[in-house]
Amino acid sequence: MAGLSKSSSVFASQDPIAKMIQNPSENLVGFVVRTGYDEFTVLTNDYFREKIGGVPMNSFLLAASFDPAKYDEARDVDKEVLLLRVTDSAALPQDDAKLSSMVEHHQGHVQAQRLDIRDGLEDITQSQLQFSGLKCNVLGTFYVDHRAHLELGSDIEDFQSVSQLRVYKPTTEVLQEIVNFVSHDRQEKALADAAKSGFHGQPHPIRVGHVRYSSTRRLQVQHKYNTAEVLIHPLDFLSRRTGVFGMTRTGKSNTVKTMVAAVFESGIRNHMKIGQLIFDPNGEYANANGQDDSSSIAEVFSDNTVRYRGRVTKGFYDLRDNFYRSLINGLQTIQDGLQQQGNLSQDLHSFFGMTLEEPNSKDVSKTNRYQKSVAIYKALLYASNLQPSKIDDIVMFPMGEKVLSQVYQHSETLQEKEQEAGESHSSQAARAGRMRSVFGIPESGITLRKARELFSYVREANIALSSGAGVGIESSTKNKPWLEPHDIAMLNLIAGKNTDGRRIRATGTINAIARDYHAPNGSDNIAADIFAHLREGRIVIVDLSVGIPSVRIDRANQIAQYVFTECQRLFNENPAQPPRIVMYIEEAHNLISKDAEPNDTWPRIAKEGAKAGIALVYATQEPSAISSNVLANTENMFVTHLNNDDELRTIAKYYDFKDFTPSIKKAQDVGFARMKTLSTPFVVPVQIERFSPEALKKHFATLGRFPGFTSVPEVPEIVEEEWAPEPEEGEED
Repeated sequence: MAGLSKSSSVFASQDPIAKMIQNPSENLVGFVVRTGYDEFTVLTNDYFREKIGGVPMNSFLLAASFDPAKYDEARDVDKEVLLLRVTDSAALPQDDAKLSSMVEHHQGHVQAQRLDIRDGLEDITQSQLQFSGLKCNVLGTFYVDHRAHLELGSDIEDFQSVSQLRVYKPTTEVLQEIVNFVSHDRQEKALADAAKSGFHGQPHPIRVGHVRYSSTRRLQVQHKYNTAEVLIHPLDFLSRRTGVFGMTRTGKSNTVKTMVAAVFESGIRNHMKIGQLIFDPNGEYANANGQDDSSSIAEVFSDNTVRYRGRVTKGFYDLRDNFYRSLINGLQTIQDGLQQQGNLSQDLHSFFGMTLEEPNSKDVSKTNRYQKSVAIYKALLYASNLQPSKIDDIVMFPMGEKVLSQVYQHSETLQEKEQEAGESHSSQAARAGRMRSVFGIPESGITLRKARELFSYVREANIALSSGAGVGIESSTKNKPWLEPHDIAMLNLIAGKNTDGRRIRATGTINAIARDYHAPNGSDNIAADIFAHLREGRIVIVDLSVGIPSVRIDRANQIAQYVFTECQRLFNENPAQPPRIVMYIEEAHNLISKDAEPNDTWPRIAKEGAKAGIALVYATQEPSAISSNVLANTENMFVTHLNNDDELRTIAKYYDFKDFTPSIKKAQDVGFARMKTLSTPFVVPVQIERFSPEALKKHFATLGRFPGFTSVPEVPEIVEEEWAPEPEEGEED
């Protein structure tokens, strides 16, 4: 924006400064009678206020000492316009005399009815009484720089004389230019930042609402000041931090939804894939509700939205891991649960220390041992009553002829069954063949039920072969044990007994820890799936409204940490082209509170995510509970109604929100916000546009989609399978 748009008014000059004062005789507010570097006192009267449609609290005014009709004749020192904001009434020297006159006048009244338009006051007294004072803060100075660009300084450069300063109310057209003004230097920097981020040209600004000064807006509507549009610039939000503060039901969620729509539109207009990740603690973004015409983000952007939920729900991917596939995450979840319980048996302690990191496939020996451990681990999950899917009900692992033969020979229980069946095999090959005929071929895949049964005989044979100086079941290499210590521990856990035969806490304990985190229809790596969607420019909603609270928080942390780590990795690989992701957090005081450790996931994202291309939008009704470091580094703020003085004091510390604290406390109108963005040097009072699903769907239907756009795959219908695990052989203590 290099200057103001063309006006219908006739000016003696085409200078953008002159154009700011439109229709001066009709828009005169009054005269500056007291000046300072930060605050002015303006003298006005009822006649001026009636003509201009009132002077609301926090409204913008313009002060100038030149004659707009003779701008070219003005002194150079006067060729500037001061931007003011009304903050209160101001005392005038004659106020005490005016008060005495009014008291005497009303004391003489004997009736309730008004006598006339002046209520009986004579002309001179009426003329004196209609004058009053306005206190105004100085927001900055509009001037034309040496490059002929309109600029806005955030202060005044010289002490101002009161002799010629007149104050005007901006027209709707000029007001729109003021609230959306971006300096030329800022435009150039934004253009450079846009090029670095992959934009082609200047990103298109998006409308978010219109100027609104007060809760009462009769005169604002009559005089059409409410038609001054407020825009946001996409680059203000990408790789930046944005705070949305306000009480419940005052428009926080509507503001966030409007941002989601604005970012999505920016991606379309600028042919960019911008991923958006919404952590939705109340399910209001993922599901239709009564607030937004019974619609949701997911419905408006149905071809670009993916939803996750911690429960089997049509149209949602399961937020829980499939422990049979997500081996590392699943094991970590169980181990974390064991750590919290403490007082672990020797076998649980050994299990607690194991890992399931996959070795290099070129190392055949390590790979074979890994596959065997994974098979035992999955059999343990099965024994712990964690339901597998049909696909996961098969395990494959190497179990050579020598090992099979030893199990056949040294499992007393198996020998008894064989004798009853009249079976007896003398050679190693025959014994191995018999094992394969009973249990299947492990290398080709056997069911979890068969694997569990087989491993019970493996445990028994290993105990028998370990007596004395034995190493247990030998691998194909002479005198090398086939089972590792953590394998033996897992076999004991499956049996619910330690090597000495005493009962131990085992499968029931694992089930209690893992059952709320596991889903047979879950993914092997949900965080990776979500990140892949984000890189495709999709909106991902993580519905955290159902399930165990601890599960929801843990899952949100895992996803956020994965996204953060991957973004850092990609940024380090190519700093010129970081990923473009916007992350939204509702109820943010629970995640980035003052008590959060600096190295916790959320504080790190808030402080370091911008560098890795992550924009953070966090919403809360308790800004005082947010980490002060995060607040201090928040570039954009939206504030609706807050009813608490402690919260207001927190907000008043930042930018010029102090001017608005009385209004923020009083006005409870939904969507009435005070907005400070990176591009705008002052707070703008704005009525945020209502999230209107039908209007948005029509609007986006006209825009199309960005190049390379692919619709989200349809969520497969989930059929919950009947599953009855094999009963355990005995109860554990």
